[in-house]
Amino acid sequence: MDGKTPADANSVGVLFLKDSFATGLIFKTVGFGDGLSLLMIKTASAAIACVALAAPAMAGPYANVENNAGWAGSQFAGSSTDLHLGWEGSNGVASYYLQGGPTLLSPNGGEAEVELGGKLGGSLAATEDGKLSFYGEFAFLTGDAANGYGTKVGAKYKF
Repeated sequence: MDGKTPADANSVGVLFLKDSFATGLIFKTVGFGDGLSLLMIKTASAAIACVALAAPAMAGPYANVENNAGWAGSQFAGSSTDLHLGWEGSNGVASYYLQGGPTLLSPNGGEAEVELGGKLGGSLAATEDGKLSFYGEFAFLTGDAANGYGTKVGAKYKF
C-alpha cells in the first residue's frame, strides 16, 4: 500500500443508516480548515453530550459487530469492520450509546490493518408522541498519518 493509510488514500466516505443513527465509513480525512466544519463538530458533540448526560432509566452493555463497505460508482473502495463493545441507555425521551474497540480496515487493493475506533451518539424525542426525534453521532478512527473524525446529525419523523 506504499505507506499510505486509508485516511490518505484517494477514496470516498460513505454513510449508512442503522436504526435511527447514521453510521459511516471514512476513507479520506476531511480537512477542517474552513472553520464551519469544526463548529459543526463542536455543536454536534455538545448536543450528544447533553443527551448522554440524561439520567438513564435503562442502561446496559452490548457488543456490536458491523461491516460497512463503499463504492465510487461501480469501483469498490473497501470496507471497515467494527468489533466494538459499548454501553447504551435511555430515559424514555432520550437515548445514548458509547462504543469502541478495534476496527479492521480493508481498502480495495491495499493491505488490511487494524485501528482503534469509537462512536458516541444519541437521540432525543422532540414531541410527546415520539413522532419527531433528533439524532447525532460523533465517530473517530485512529491512523498512522492522522486520526479521522466524523459527525452525523439528523431528524426523523414517523408517520
